[in-house]
Amino acid sequence: MTDLLVGGRRITLDPRALLGIGGEASVYRSDELALKVFHGATQIGGSGGRSAGIAAIEARELALKERKITAFPNGLPHSVVAPIDALRTLDGRFVGYSMRRIDDARPLGELLSGRGRERALLCRVLAGLAESLEALHRRDVRVGDLNDYNVLASPSDLAHYLIDVDSYQFAGLPCTVAHERFLAPELYGVDLGRAPRFEPEHDWYAFAVLLFIAVFGVHPFGGVHPKLNTLLKRATARASIFDPAVRIPRGVPRFEILGDRALDWLRRIFEDGTRERPPREALRLEWSVCSRCGTEHARMRCPNCLGPTALVHASDATQPRQYAADSSRDGWATTAATFSDGRIVAAQWSRSLRYLIVRGERLYDESAHLWLEGFDPARTEVRLAGDKLALLRRDQLLILDREGLRGRHRVASFEGQPQIGAAGGAFYFVSDDSLDCDQEPYRVAPVLGGQTWFAVGERLGIVYYQTATLAFFFTFEPGRPGLRPLTLPARPGRQRLAAHFDGGDSALLEILRTEAGREWLELYYIRGGVVRASRRVPRLGDHGIPPLQSKILRGDHVVCASDEGIVTLRVDGDRGTIERETIISGSDVHVDAATTLLTAPGGAIGAVHSTRIVRLDLA
Repeated sequence: MTDLLVGGRRITLDPRALLGIGGEASVYRSDELALKVFHGATQIGGSGGRSAGIAAIEARELALKERKITAFPNGLPHSVVAPIDALRTLDGRFVGYSMRRIDDARPLGELLSGRGRERALLCRVLAGLAESLEALHRRDVRVGDLNDYNVLASPSDLAHYLIDVDSYQFAGLPCTVAHERFLAPELYGVDLGRAPRFEPEHDWYAFAVLLFIAVFGVHPFGGVHPKLNTLLKRATARASIFDPAVRIPRGVPRFEILGDRALDWLRRIFEDGTRERPPREALRLEWSVCSRCGTEHARMRCPNCLGPTALVHASDATQPRQYAADSSRDGWATTAATFSDGRIVAAQWSRSLRYLIVRGERLYDESAHLWLEGFDPARTEVRLAGDKLALLRRDQLLILDREGLRGRHRVASFEGQPQIGAAGGAFYFVSDDSLDCDQEPYRVAPVLGGQTWFAVGERLGIVYYQTATLAFFFTFEPGRPGLRPLTLPARPGRQRLAAHFDGGDSALLEILRTEAGREWLELYYIRGGVVRASRRVPRLGDHGIPPLQSKILRGDHVVCASDEGIVTLRVDGDRGTIERETIISGSDVHVDAATTLLTAPGGAIGAVHSTRIVRLDLA
């Protein structure tokens, strides 16, 4: 534990109060406050001497942070989580700052991804964000590094919060970093730390990217271009998804679901290079569902059939339609089930196909058994494990079978993601102080909630544990207690992780790290508790490996879902390499980046979409 001074008051920083770790700082809970402590600026976690992490924050950068915190303007919108007091060591060195703690809010990036994305809710949140941006610009403040993870949103009351404000540009002090996916192309390659570079129009560019993703579920430079193979190249050339040469992911709705003025504004931003604030029509979108064809849109009349509409509220933006099922054949693809009145929220395929669908506010399984009434998929996650299901809302986990409630548990999160997995008919989850299983043996290992991520397959589990200065990987065997060390590079910081298993003792671990505004994808192929192959590439490079999208291990091949269809990777354990291999011809009809892939019997693959499941026989 470390003693620090905040506002002249002495406090003790408890490592167990760690709320999260970002690329440059750790955030701790202290009564009603949150404390942001920059990596390496002070000794935390019991390591001797100054942390090696001080190399990541040069003395001039830390000095700039101190100048910003002490000069931060007053009277900004309540949504801006502004510094309250500087945080110092007992001898007076600046190490961070205090701010109000935000509870019950999630990073906007989590709400923008996944099948539960609600356009009406997200657009309401973004309308509020636009008001905050206008207020900041009136005070001559620029966000600069506006991205989907420094905006928090509360689904319950549609409130939004702007965090990481120490990077803001104001009073001649520059914003020195920005995320590539949200940075206006004219600032690529510019030294952001040399002088203030950001203008209000650059914040509006990042806002336009957020709005585009909220409405269409894809980046404005997503899809596949025949010649320009990276997002950065396409953004520079203004070859957006509006370009006729771009192959649009199958799950993206037609652009005309937006009104003309809002759509024209997005076209000007991404096609013409215009930089301007959004028109009022882009901020006051009223979402409706066509009662004739079910299209969700923000126009007076349905763009598909000109049918009548019903107003959609932010809490029920996706309305299911009438039920149908078939087993039609399309070459090597068989439609296992389709639903026109329901949305698939969970699926598994072991000996037989199991799935859960939502119709209205009712949760059914594949046999039409009603599990729950009053189910809200926007606020409740659901998982399957054998004949059981788990309902997760915030940190409360309920495990049910057809007889009723089997257990109630509290679940901790890592980087905003509740830590729960399923294997062998059992649920695994991280509580406050351990990794647990809902059936014997109940406790796998002691860990700390909030600092632990894990994933589990049938015969192998992977655990990542971090403190402010240290990070470790472990493996475990499902059904048995205890952890075994796993040797691979581990660094604390802002990162997202995913793991994919083959049903045996092999796994592919993905880590997406953010370093100085640039995202790096790291792949590790693990077999027998040892890393056999690895690769590190920039997320936006031309390597063609889809990051953090659904994948399946099949021997020394990895089958990946992407907007190009099914992409395969080849793992060479002898050489230690992971390379992109091929694209399965014709698979883009059935698979895109939002598809969840399942291993199906007979070597087949299940492709799960929001309203259908397709069996693909690739052998």
